[in-house]
Amino acid sequence: RNEAVSLTLTVRQGRRGRRVRAAGRTVPRPRRTVYSLAAAFSRRSGAAAYGVYCLDAETSRYVFLATVDGLPSVMGDVAGTAEETREALQRFLAFNTAPEGGWSITSPVDSPLPWETLVASADRRVLAASRMRPVRQGIRPLSVVAGLALLGAAAFWLWPEDVEDAPPILSDVIPATPVPAPVYLPHPWKDMMPVPVFLARCRVWRRAVPVYLDNWKLARGECTTEGLLLVYSRQPGGTAAGFSRRAMDVFHRRPVINLVSGGGEGTLHFPWPAVTSADEPAPPVPVQLMRVVSWFQAHQVTLALTAVNEEPGMPGNDGTPPPVQDWQEYTFTLKDDRLPESLAGPADGRGIRISKVVFTLSGDSRLTYETEGHIYAGKK
Repeated sequence: RNEAVSLTLTVRQGRRGRRVRAAGRTVPRPRRTVYSLAAAFSRRSGAAAYGVYCLDAETSRYVFLATVDGLPSVMGDVAGTAEETREALQRFLAFNTAPEGGWSITSPVDSPLPWETLVASADRRVLAASRMRPVRQGIRPLSVVAGLALLGAAAFWLWPEDVEDAPPILSDVIPATPVPAPVYLPHPWKDMMPVPVFLARCRVWRRAVPVYLDNWKLARGECTTEGLLLVYSRQPGGTAAGFSRRAMDVFHRRPVINLVSGGGEGTLHFPWPAVTSADEPAPPVPVQLMRVVSWFQAHQVTLALTAVNEEPGMPGNDGTPPPVQDWQEYTFTLKDDRLPESLAGPADGRGIRISKVVFTLSGDSRLTYETEGHIYAGKK
């Protein structure tokens, strides 16, 4: 007979604590006792713990398990690929506040242990508390491969052959808490100028800026997302009054000069109007890094990237989980005497933004450039 069988298990904190119930159906009808790996994990890992375990190395199947306050988490018990279990871990950490002293990590996501380590030394008390029971009476004990629904998520079960059946620990039932749909943070590159627009603005101003203003020489300029900053240095024979007068004639604005410090440097700032960018999808991390780094290598540039740490999110006042960041950010700095437009990155510019270009005039009137930028890549 091959019809489906309904199974159930209730886990409780102590004798009178809170309870969580697992229920589901399995096909085909098995022949031995079924045990919950999630329940066994909660009995062995402690009150606040999580871990990712390898179910099958050949097919790259893993399972994410977690406990909160000594009970199996409704956001745990997720089986799937390495990426799927990693995402389940991220959702769990975003939704649940870390306990005092932090989480106990029984099996790290980057180096998962085999699932057999959870049951290698499990005693009969742990197995008794982890045993699944048929809902209907008169059904023979069960034996199964995998594939039972636990609180709406994929689950895996183990079935020792030499363990005697034990009576159930609990029979009370409480409804499971539904997992809220994640809310994602807005993408930062949407509010930044596309690379061609940024570099075009900087190039136009850079070409129009005079090197000398009344015996004051251009030292450097900075193109940022807010505008252009010019810095002039006084040369022999130059005066603050003469420079201020000449700047008004050329730029129709008064420079800022620190007269208290000797008045040897003057600055001018030109704001730019805002430009709306596109919220284009960023390629996944491996794809984005491969194509961007390879592009710069082809142009004889070694690109050193710095990963930006993700800020921890805060839950809402009503207990809702914090928004999820679905991208990874990297920053880079390039120093070169070639024009920034020739080192702009891949032509499509997906997930690439430039935040600053500094051009410096050396003593022999040669320009050198320092470019600061951001690379964004999707986590999925």
